[in-house]
Amino acid sequence: MAESVVTSGSGSLSASEIHQKVDQINQQAKLMIDQDVQRAMELCTEASDLSTSQALAGPYHLGWAVAMHTLGRIHSLQGMYGSALSCFMKSLALFEEAQSPSDVVELLSYIGVTYCYVSDYPHGFEYLFRALKEAEALGLEDAEAQILNDIGYAYVTLNQHSESLPYLEKRLRFLQGSEEM
Repeated sequence: MAESVVTSGSGSLSASEIHQKVDQINQQAKLMIDQDVQRAMELCTEASDLSTSQALAGPYHLGWAVAMHTLGRIHSLQGMYGSALSCFMKSLALFEEAQSPSDVVELLSYIGVTYCYVSDYPHGFEYLFRALKEAEALGLEDAEAQILNDIGYAYVTLNQHSESLPYLEKRLRFLQGSEEM
């Protein structure tokens, strides 16, 4: 089966070349978040547009998901939590469609934390505990440790220190275990 081809300013690109270009743009956008937010947003839009180009046989879900995730992070850093949640939800659906479980775990955590930022703790905990369960099932210890920290911190912000302690202690055990290696 022949690979679809799209024409760009620099000539024709195959679908795999477009995917590679989207991945490069997404990497640039991630690096630009702390340096030039406006440029990072422009890169996310470019990656998203290229991922959904009509010239492709179908959307490049993974590239589109990464672009939406990065854009969500940017919105969250700017305090635009509603926009961040919209981007994160779109990214989550795309990562699920692309069957990328570790990315799904990360997005569940980001969504949970963002809900906590807007004081919607029931939804926040729902997503954080789902992320924790999936991280445990996948054996993603680094992600699990981060999620435990996020859960513990959410309880601290609610002044439920006794609830936070088991999560923070487990997080500490992860950190101590990684230092011994």
